[in-house]
Amino acid sequence: MKVLHNSQLTVYREPFGAALCGSSVRLALDVWDEETAEAGEWLTKAQLRLWRDGVGEELLEMQPLPLPDGRRRFAAKVNLPEEGGLVWYYFLLHLANGQLLFYGNNAAGLGGEGCLQTNQPPSFQITVYRPQPLERQPSWFANKICYQIFPDRFCRGEDWQQCQIRAKQPDGWQGPTRFVQQNWHDKPFYSYNSQGEVTRWGFFGGNLAGICSKLLYLKSLGVSSIYLNPIFQATSNHKYDTADYLHIDPSFGDEADFERLATLAERLGIRLILDGVFSHTGDDSRYFNKLGNYADIGAYQSEASPYHSWYKFQEFPDKYTGWWGVGALPEVDESNPAYQQLIFGDKNSVVRKWLRLGASGW
Repeated sequence: MKVLHNSQLTVYREPFGAALCGSSVRLALDVWDEETAEAGEWLTKAQLRLWRDGVGEELLEMQPLPLPDGRRRFAAKVNLPEEGGLVWYYFLLHLANGQLLFYGNNAAGLGGEGCLQTNQPPSFQITVYRPQPLERQPSWFANKICYQIFPDRFCRGEDWQQCQIRAKQPDGWQGPTRFVQQNWHDKPFYSYNSQGEVTRWGFFGGNLAGICSKLLYLKSLGVSSIYLNPIFQATSNHKYDTADYLHIDPSFGDEADFERLATLAERLGIRLILDGVFSHTGDDSRYFNKLGNYADIGAYQSEASPYHSWYKFQEFPDKYTGWWGVGALPEVDESNPAYQQLIFGDKNSVVRKWLRLGASGW
């Protein structure tokens, strides 16, 4: 028996991609016998299993639709909720011999063509969103082209080697180390320990000066805004493990380089959007300081630390909540007043500082 649903093709999911609150999505599934290319009598019915937060499970009967090539298509219309969120789904196939099969997302969980299984499978996902009124969107962003940049892999500026020297870890540094892959076209390389943790991060040398050098190219594409992946000090090359929200990572440059980028971009009508990463920090940060690489007394080091109340400790110091369970990314309590002061409350807060220096949004 062959079964097919491809969440990235409109013949099986229409509309494709995210869907508006209160709208509907048509989902379809094809079933046929691999030898005869026809759908035999061995299949009695197909059902669509939905799951929504706050609602739970819902089963919908799917309607059979014969196809000219002998396949049988089963289809169902899903009415989406009035509020934004996620809707999960997979399919149940009831065979004449009493057996129940499942068809769900592939092992990678990336959507597209799914897999037939004998047990409950991973679900496909529908993102349900409520669009913001156009009057609430800045004119430089609404209906314009936004270009996302991963700084380390975008372009090396002329000063990239000096940046890498400034980013060199001092003697006595604890935790993952860094190395530079000199050939821009090399495959990214990482070293891991027996627990699957990264022990060495590879860098390619892309920096803010490199982005400056490509602004005319970006302008020629019609870009009106650039969304930068995190640029603040951090151990990794992706910078989602923030070590210091108030400093540019030295491998990318410094505040002067950021101001220059913002100024040159503005002259071309291009705005900068920053990625704040305010749900968690790195464990190797001045705030948590698990490895002791920073002068500040971090939350991991002492319950008397000014940062201790930011984090979600179950048993101090080693049992705490990590983002998606990742211990290297300890979650913060975003409602903590002291944390909010740092991020947006104080006149010299993270959000305000980088807006003053040229960012246009977060």
